[in-house]
Amino acid sequence: MERFILILLTLGVTTAVAILPGKAVVRIIDPTADRWRSWMLAPGIGVLLLCGIGGWSVIILGKYHFEVMALEIAALNLIATGLLWERDVRQVRRLSPWERLELNMSEEEAEQTFIDIDDPEVIRERNLTRDERDFVILLVVFAGLVLMIPLLLFNMPLGGDWIGFSAVADRLIEVGEPRLPEPHDGAWTYPPGFLVATAFISELLRQDTWIVGWILAHGAMWALIAGLVGAADRWGTARSTLIGIGLPLGIFAKLWDTGWPTVTSLLGIIPAIVILLRPSAARKRWHDPIFIITLLSVAVIHPSGAIYVALLIIAHSIHTWTIPHHQEAQIRLRLVILSTVALVFGLVLALGLFAPRLFSEAVISEYGWQGGRVMMTFVGPIAIATIMILWKEAWDTHVGRITMLWFGLIWAISLVHLLVGWRGQSFLNLIDRSLYSMGMHGFQIPAALLIGMILGKPRGFGLIQKKEELGDLVVKEERDFRFDPDDPYNLEIEPETYEQAETLVAERWFELEEVTWKVKWKPRIRTVVIMFLFLQCGVAASAVILMQGHEARMAAIDAADSEALEYAASQAADGEVILIEGEVWNHLPTKSTAMWSHYPGLGLVELNDSPSSNITSALLQGNVEGLMQYDIAWAVTSIRGWAMSYIAINPQWELVADFTGTRVWKLLDEKPPHPHSMIRPITDLYCEPSCEVRKHPWSEEMSDISPPNGGHEVNYTESGSVSFSIAISDEFQRRDVILSLFLLTSGGIDLTFTCEQGNTSITEVHRMEKSQWTRISIAFPEVQTGQVNASLNIDPNGGYSRWINPLGSSGRSEVILDTQGLYVLFTEARLSQ
Repeated sequence: MERFILILLTLGVTTAVAILPGKAVVRIIDPTADRWRSWMLAPGIGVLLLCGIGGWSVIILGKYHFEVMALEIAALNLIATGLLWERDVRQVRRLSPWERLELNMSEEEAEQTFIDIDDPEVIRERNLTRDERDFVILLVVFAGLVLMIPLLLFNMPLGGDWIGFSAVADRLIEVGEPRLPEPHDGAWTYPPGFLVATAFISELLRQDTWIVGWILAHGAMWALIAGLVGAADRWGTARSTLIGIGLPLGIFAKLWDTGWPTVTSLLGIIPAIVILLRPSAARKRWHDPIFIITLLSVAVIHPSGAIYVALLIIAHSIHTWTIPHHQEAQIRLRLVILSTVALVFGLVLALGLFAPRLFSEAVISEYGWQGGRVMMTFVGPIAIATIMILWKEAWDTHVGRITMLWFGLIWAISLVHLLVGWRGQSFLNLIDRSLYSMGMHGFQIPAALLIGMILGKPRGFGLIQKKEELGDLVVKEERDFRFDPDDPYNLEIEPETYEQAETLVAERWFELEEVTWKVKWKPRIRTVVIMFLFLQCGVAASAVILMQGHEARMAAIDAADSEALEYAASQAADGEVILIEGEVWNHLPTKSTAMWSHYPGLGLVELNDSPSSNITSALLQGNVEGLMQYDIAWAVTSIRGWAMSYIAINPQWELVADFTGTRVWKLLDEKPPHPHSMIRPITDLYCEPSCEVRKHPWSEEMSDISPPNGGHEVNYTESGSVSFSIAISDEFQRRDVILSLFLLTSGGIDLTFTCEQGNTSITEVHRMEKSQWTRISIAFPEVQTGQVNASLNIDPNGGYSRWINPLGSSGRSEVILDTQGLYVLFTEARLSQ
């Protein structure tokens, strides 16, 4: 219940500070929007402006200040309130949405107050919009509730990037800038927009940055869905576009993998679509500055969103140069100049801030080419097949053609991942690193818009092109023929009136087309797509619920890691440094004044000085004096890491606290006389009925150090029994010891751990209520040198036996349809205390 209240409070506060600026922008860029569409568009644009103003404030002022941010938000809301008030009081009476639609059709009509709301054009669009809006609000609300499920089911976010986001946001709160904490000297270079918004809301609510950032990112995804639906409502395909958003799973997978700034940066596409996906003649003078503000806001959230908006500009420019010649050249020239200025500014900003640091780096492809199999996987075969079958439905419209050009440009830029190994092209390096996972988030939005156009009603966006065709037909045609109502398909007939021309073109475009097989099969294709969408949503919801018993495999840090880090931070005195491995599971997600031997990685790090590498070398060499030289006094080790093996073998490290396997150690001034622990990998393993060797779930995040507790491959079993031996050295002869087995287990499993030597046999029974990295131990008296025979019986007794493992799609696991079971990691024998 506490988490649920925090979610409502965070979303409520964010909406309160962002909704008025969002509505003011909507009133400018889409003056025909009614209350329904305005509420769809405003939240996403408001969050975009919130991140944009915060990001540029830090860049310009050089520091983050809560008070300054509060004043900026207050000023932004005052300006928005003034704009909204001015737009309402300038007219004799406030026009209805359909009156504003007609009012906005031309610059000459913009000064009129009264409109003929019985115009057939207005009535047709009103009916079309009402049809497409059926159940959309309920579906959008349902989508938002589904997006909140992970926040309630899991204790912490899954994935690892959020550790870095939280660390930088905490530093903004503490010192006002993204400087590395002591004892390191340097700074993170990362777009600050999302991080500043997270820091501000965290300070306002007095909550940890990681939980606020988690909620804010899911709220941004919700706003993105609503904004795309609202934008598509302009050409009458709101419901169909919502179907298109749900078919591909890419952006949802990126959100799941904690790509929070990447997802938030996609909000910039909403105003870009509203402004650009319209006839050039319909552009207003206020659209250009709003578009510049959009581009600037996206640029300080994440470069991927800025790249997509820039490609949309290019797609629109390409299409603008190919429109019929009766369009005004001045409008075309103004758009090209705006696009050029915006793109040059972004290029200079990127080259000046980021690209020089990548000059010596080679182009990499972390997850392979994103425009091939990865794109097919995350966009989905149904979505791709639908677009390929009915692509002509979209190509014959302005909106569809621009979107298809946009999709093609995004695909073309993915080819940068094929240039692996190129050096000296720093701008290519920047694009490569910005779009390393673009298969997840690059193609879903244009694909959703195309599906919406294809599955929607063509008349809704035929109007966009129809006006140009009518203009070309009526104004430019030199022949003078009479309109024959008995033969409307005669191409040699010249209509006398606009209404006759409109009827003629509509009949030529649509009634003749109805005889084609695509039109006949289109309702059936739509039905198949909707059925598949419902099936996919059901599978996805079930998959998320089934993951509950296996979250330890996916979470970067679990409760035991967090508790151990917090304990060490509370025990360390001023000036004492805590040794950690530097991996994602060894960074405290909450604010702390303690000094750590490593810092979280995020973006580009400008490092002046850091003892991290020297501390790691001293630990590997067993050089205690070298560690003391860097004021190392404590250490925290995780089950999934390598440091425990090197610390446990040195008696000068005293075990202070154990959190089910995650340990806190104190470095002593002198070596005590008692023997050190023996940590060994399990090499000889007998399984009944069977075991399989799997890749360690976090092997790709582990360093290249080969720990004595085993490598990157471990044994996995679902049920049955496992037998192995635990080595005992001479130092433990006839002494009481603690024998431990370290595991990664699913929830709902009963374990029976037995150790035997001679006539002594001890058994312990453990119930694994939840998924966790843990250890099970037995106190064994007067052990003899040699080995202890151990066995483990696994009895699944609850939980979910089958589940979909998202690590399988990212390559971190060999299995997608996974099972309930456990990983047998390593053993330990240490002196009983």
